Amino acid sequence: MYYQNLEEQQFQVRRLCHDMANHLQAMSALKAPELREYLGQLIKSPAMECSQRFCENNVVNAVLAAKQQIMEQKEITADFFVVLPADLSVEAVDLCAVFANSLDNSIEACEKLSAE
Repeated sequence: MYYQNLEEQQFQVRRLCHDMANHLQAMSALKAPELREYLGQLIKSPAMECSQRFCENNVVNAVLAAKQQIMEQKEITADFFVVLPADLSVEAVDLCAVFANSLDNSIEACEKLSAE
């Protein structure tokens, strides 16, 4: 079960990377006004929206939204109370790793508990 979930997450990451590469390729061919319009449309697209706002930091908010969706699928109940400003002195990659790994470990622990 854990490996199936890991495979699904890896598939979603590959799909996201593929989509992002396509967007970057399209943006590289645009001039400044067209690029601003394209980015505006991309930001407003449903794919970029998180259904719930957990905190002001967009990176952490995206991680929490993704993990909440996984938890809902696994019928794991969790409440998040996060107070983070939009801008921090911590790199986005590090924030993502800390929150994603912590939540992945929590999800795995819940799965082990329910299996017992």
